[in-house]
Amino acid sequence: MQEPTATRAISVAHAEAERQPRRVVFWTGGWDSTFRVLDLVLHHGESIAPVYVRDETRQSLEQETQVMDRLRQLINQRASHGHLGELQVLSAQTTEPDPELRQKYAELVRTRGIGEQYIWLAELVRQHDLQGIEVCVQYNEDFFFLDPDLTQGRREYRLKPVHPALDEATPESLFNLFSFPTLHIGKAEMREYAKKHGFLDLLEQTWFCHMPTRSGQPCGFCVPCRMVVSKGVGDRLPWRARFNGGVVSALEHLPRGYRFKRWCKRKLRGY
Repeated sequence: MQEPTATRAISVAHAEAERQPRRVVFWTGGWDSTFRVLDLVLHHGESIAPVYVRDETRQSLEQETQVMDRLRQLINQRASHGHLGELQVLSAQTTEPDPELRQKYAELVRTRGIGEQYIWLAELVRQHDLQGIEVCVQYNEDFFFLDPDLTQGRREYRLKPVHPALDEATPESLFNLFSFPTLHIGKAEMREYAKKHGFLDLLEQTWFCHMPTRSGQPCGFCVPCRMVVSKGVGDRLPWRARFNGGVVSALEHLPRGYRFKRWCKRKLRGY
């Protein structure tokens, strides 16, 4: 039976996309990195080589991998020119300690309070020769030092990512290993952009919670769940997660009772 013309055309387009130079993006299945992947593949017709860092201690590991598997299929089915390649999986637990990067990271923790993920990512970039890989971080005052334009307060998405070129003698130069495509746009602006360009339905299938409940739903009170609310996209939380978040916020106003608070959080995550 002869293959339909439309199907052959899509197959040829995907094969051609696979032959083109590909951007490399750290993809987590979350909002920011998925926004970038969707825009590049569906809107700009580019080919992407996604990289995922698997952290065995992460409670949301199963949800993240399931979301990425599903989204990758949906994206490639919809793409007419771009293509999302096979997911390259690296392990956070197999990073080789880099003394220079560790020293820079220790200073950054002391002065800027950056997250542990950045030392994993930096060491993996050096180990696997991934310099310049895209790391998707939304508009955030903590990262103004990466680009002077950020201090001017302009919120605009740019196709070309920010490539930091910080003095190698400073601890901040750890970020020279990455590029940052979403520094100039927040989550609410990403939603409007995705709606305008026809991929909001896929963006809203992303995962964000670090401590999912027993039934696999967002908890409502981990840092990413709270950030979803604070950044203007709190409607992504189901009603029970919003309820949980309100309870935990009230508990935090209690002067003491650490064990009681921990017990309450465990119960809230039991649904």
